[in-house]
Amino acid sequence: MSDYFDCHRPTLMSAVTALACREYWTPYPEVPSGKIYGESAKAEGEAAFAALMGRDFDLPGHPGQAWAGAEVSPFGPALSIRYPAATPDELIAAAKVAAPALAAASVETRVGLCLEALARLNRQSFLMGNATMQTTGQAFAMAFQAGGPHAQDRGLEAVAAAYAEMIRFAPRARWEKPQGKAAPIVLDKVWTLRPAGIALTIGCNTFPTRNSSPPLFPQQAHRQSVNPKPPPQCPPAAGPHGAHPARSADRVGASRRCCVAGRG
Repeated sequence: MSDYFDCHRPTLMSAVTALACREYWTPYPEVPSGKIYGESAKAEGEAAFAALMGRDFDLPGHPGQAWAGAEVSPFGPALSIRYPAATPDELIAAAKVAAPALAAASVETRVGLCLEALARLNRQSFLMGNATMQTTGQAFAMAFQAGGPHAQDRGLEAVAAAYAEMIRFAPRARWEKPQGKAAPIVLDKVWTLRPAGIALTIGCNTFPTRNSSPPLFPQQAHRQSVNPKPPPQCPPAAGPHGAHPARSADRVGASRRCCVAGRG
């Protein structure tokens, strides 16, 4: 399942180069302009956020049976959005179920999935801006930048660093040591990347997506199941709720539970 990786390879390689050279580069424009994102993007983002209000934020396959959420916008209106909630034990169990499939996926599959999720989030930056504005109290320009392109920048930077590290060494090699007149010692060695275990990402109230993207995306790139814990004011359309990474995961045959959201 390397289609996503091949599609986003130019973006990834540019990010890896910028990371190594410490230069400024971004594929995600920070200006909320219709000339960049489309003339109808602003209205579509507002409508998409309005459509989320007053209903359950459904994540099929999410562990647990409970619902939580009584958010009120700092600007006044009640959002009336409920989110699936689960106990720590339920989240950990779901993460363990997801772990084998995630660990078995190739580097290209996992990194490609992360890049596709970031690309989809970027296309919904006006939705992210409205969600961030109504849950943090930021002005729209700041909410758009921090909740959208800047969060995506940080996620891409972390994925680029993870990818560079995972391919830094050869995955296999023939080790041969001369033994004088005797036959050389020959060993065919293979190295396998192993996940470090279940990860926990705790969101913050002020910059929920910007500060959650750097750990959330590379953890999945590194084969780790992730349990994100959103703060009460976290944007309902944000990555830390598991929405976009999980839905992208379905497209490549990975388990939806590789990114499991939880509210305590």
